[in-house]
Amino acid sequence: MADLFVYGTLMCADILKTVAGELPVRAEAVLHGYRRFEVRGERYPAIIATEGASVEGLVCFDIGRKSWHRLDRFEGEMYQRRLVEVKLKDGDSTKKAYAYVARKDFEDRLGPEEWSFEMFKKTGKGDFINGYGGYDILD
Repeated sequence: MADLFVYGTLMCADILKTVAGELPVRAEAVLHGYRRFEVRGERYPAIIATEGASVEGLVCFDIGRKSWHRLDRFEGEMYQRRLVEVKLKDGDSTKKAYAYVARKDFEDRLGPEEWSFEMFKKTGKGDFINGYGGYDILD
């Protein structure tokens, strides 16, 4: 079992549970050295390594093998699962976790703007849920 850092649509408990098939224990965390961008024409973001930047998100603890399989299929070829170090917001502790990072050959799909979780919850979540038809093929 390993931990996962989520920074986009999977920060929503209902989406995470549907995708992973479970709702793991989660805690607020920050990933330093990365920046979160909108993906052009989509409701979801991607992160890339960016010196001096940081991304707020959640660490999901003890992800099981079946959930990793589902998550990898959900994230698709645009993302690479990479081991990163995040700082937990409950203090000064750090934790190794995997994060889905945009692959270099897909970085041209990123827009110039930061992706906003608050805006996603207000204006994009319904479209995202209704527009993604692949939940039933994640297994």
